Amino acid sequence: RGRAVSHCSRRPWLAFGYPMLSLLLASSPSFTARPLPPPRARCTPDVLMAAVFIDGEAGTTGLQVRGRLSTRDDIDLITLPEESRKDPAARAEAINKADAVILCLPDAAAIEAAALVAADNDRTVLIDASTAHRTNAEWAYGFPELSGAQRSKIAASKRIANPGCYATGFISLLGPLVGAGAVRREARLVTSAVSGYSGGGNPLIAVYEGAEHEPWGAYGFSLSHKHLPEMAAFSGLDRPPIFMPAVGDFAQGMVVSVPLHYDSDLEPAFAEGEGVGPSPAHRPLGHSPPARPRPRSLALAALATSPCRRCPRPRRPL
Repeated sequence: RGRAVSHCSRRPWLAFGYPMLSLLLASSPSFTARPLPPPRARCTPDVLMAAVFIDGEAGTTGLQVRGRLSTRDDIDLITLPEESRKDPAARAEAINKADAVILCLPDAAAIEAAALVAADNDRTVLIDASTAHRTNAEWAYGFPELSGAQRSKIAASKRIANPGCYATGFISLLGPLVGAGAVRREARLVTSAVSGYSGGGNPLIAVYEGAEHEPWGAYGFSLSHKHLPEMAAFSGLDRPPIFMPAVGDFAQGMVVSVPLHYDSDLEPAFAEGEGVGPSPAHRPLGHSPPARPRPRSLALAALATSPCRRCPRPRRPL
C-alpha cells in the first residue's frame, strides 16, 4: 500500500491496521510543543514506506506527532504548504493519497476531514485524536488493552478513535473491576484527576510558563466534560461518574483517582486475563505503601511524579 523508496531501517514494516499510532497519541493532550528534530537520512536498500498525512500538524498535538514520526525512516510524511493547510481540495488530495491520516483537529473539523475520504477509497486508515468519534459504533476505540477482541477490532478497522487522556486512566481502573463484578454497572462513582498544563494547548501553556500563575486550578464544574461519554461506554458503567478534573503546575503527566468502598480483595480483578496489555499496579487489601516525605504543596506533590517541563526525564523524589 506504500511505494518503494530507499532507506536503511531495521524496523519491520508498520501495518497501519494495528494501533501503534493510536497508542502514540493516547497521551497527546499532555504534549508540549517543542522544536522538531531533523528528519533521519535514508539510504538503501529499497523497501515499502507508509505515507502518513497529519491533518492539523501546526497545532500542539500535531507538532508532537510530527516530531515523533519525522525521526522514523519507515514513514513518508505528506506535508502541505502553509497556505494550503485549510484548503479543502488540497487536504482531500493529501488524505486520499495517504496510507494513514492522523486527525489533530477540533471535533467539528475532524468530522469534516473524515468526510473528505473518497467514496471509493477503502485503503486509507483514519486515526482521530479528537473526541468526535470515540463513541461512534462505526469507529474502533483505540484502546487494545481492553480485551483481545478490542485489539482485533482495531487491527481490522480503517477508522480508529484515539482514547482521551482522562478516559484512559479511568477505564484502566474501572474496566477490570466492572468486568470482574467487583463494581456494579449501576455504581455511582466520583473520580478526580490532575493533569499537566500542556493539555490545554498554547493558551494554557502561556499562562503556566508565564511569570505569575496559580499552582493549581480546578475546572469542569458543569459536570459535562467531553471525556465522560467514553468513560461510561468503555468502563462498563451504565452512566458516567461525577468527574472533577484539575490542572497542576507541571507540563506533562496525569494522576487519575477513583475512591471505592470495598470489603474484599480487588487484586484478582487486575490479574492477567483477557486484556492484552500490562495490568495496573495494585497492592493487596490492607497494604500500605512505604511512607514518603510529605510535599510542601499540592503543586510539589504533582511535580514529585511528573516529568520536567523542559525534558521527558522523571524528576527525583522530593
